Amino acid sequence: MTRPTMLIPTLVSSLLCACVAAGQPTHAVIGPDLTRRSVEFLGFDGGRLTVRDAGEVAAGRANLPTERMIDLEEVVALIPLGAILPVDPSAVLGPAGVVDDRPDAIIETVDGQRLWVELLTADASIDPPVVRARISTGAVVAIALERVSSIYTAESGETRPVTPDAEGFDAVAFGNGDVVSGFVASIGHEVVIETDGGDIRAPIARVARLTLANLPAPPAPTLIATIDGVIMAADALSGSPGRMIVSLADASVKPLRSEGAPREIGISVERLAGIVRGSSAGRLVPLGAGGPPTYEAAAGRRWTEAPVMPEGRAYLAGLGPITLRGPMSATWTTPEGATRFATELRLDRGPWASCEVTFVATVANGAEVELWTSALASGSTRTADVNVALPRGTVSITARIDAGAFGPVQDGVALEAARLLVGDGGG
Repeated sequence: MTRPTMLIPTLVSSLLCACVAAGQPTHAVIGPDLTRRSVEFLGFDGGRLTVRDAGEVAAGRANLPTERMIDLEEVVALIPLGAILPVDPSAVLGPAGVVDDRPDAIIETVDGQRLWVELLTADASIDPPVVRARISTGAVVAIALERVSSIYTAESGETRPVTPDAEGFDAVAFGNGDVVSGFVASIGHEVVIETDGGDIRAPIARVARLTLANLPAPPAPTLIATIDGVIMAADALSGSPGRMIVSLADASVKPLRSEGAPREIGISVERLAGIVRGSSAGRLVPLGAGGPPTYEAAAGRRWTEAPVMPEGRAYLAGLGPITLRGPMSATWTTPEGATRFATELRLDRGPWASCEVTFVATVANGAEVELWTSALASGSTRTADVNVALPRGTVSITARIDAGAFGPVQDGVALEAARLLVGDGGG
């Protein structure tokens, strides 16, 4: 089936925009020092963003000329307020078994890209092997198989990686629930899996999802997200009012020039969801980048609920909310080279909500350094901003929720957009 241009999924766009009326904050701008402020994103012109501060909006002056420009050099991220990807791929790909103009699959790469694609016939003459696909802009690209992390089809019903039988193997889940581990040698209209029992060739229509045992790679210097959940790596950004021109980076997704694929694509401002980019200070990573936290109940409680971590794939840069049910402590391993930590705290609503929150860094020699502490309570102190430098050699950060004025009762504390700044050479 030929699809010169795939339909842009509208459900995800409506999820992002339905609750955002004109004149309301739509995004958060994060600066090189990890400061975060809510803004209404208005446009992009060359190397600058046009925004309206949330403070102006809240003051009821949205119609006044309060727009201002922010140079991209002052921004490490423009993040939409909310998720940009549904957990169920059918919201993008359509129902399983239905052939229409929607894309075939979602491809995620080891460096953080996510593409809606029409999978094309594999070309055995290309070595090392690649996945040939037509992306939602119409361009035909080659994605090195060694750079693919996961692929999901409408059969999958979820965007959760497949677990192989043994570490180091690729895993393919079929629509009937079977899972095969082995080495995925080719992906196109069919998937070729090399196993101990011989090669398996299966039509892609039978595959629900697959996960390759490729190691994660550092993200591209700049990632661009659209409102339909696509995330692309970019070498450079340019453009004019109302339109951004993205020069595709060649790290994982290479335009096939022989098939007329342009290296540059245009994105209207209305379709732009967010930007994540490196800076001279470092790159932005979520607090959970090092894996799930360890946790334990604090004094006065025999047990505690596990921290509620965000569905990382649903949030740009993984910056979804983390919820802790105190009294408890939770500890995250930090990447090498982490220099700064920031988050915005929000206590559960309720007249009796009360707790004390402390963040502690542990350095390589085992020493602990208190970073920040404050009491939260219902009323005017329900929220607090945290933005602190990390001591050299930080290996982990612990959030401790201690009992407040009403004893060791459970109080939920949300860590909004908990984030780290990782300097050059960080993992």
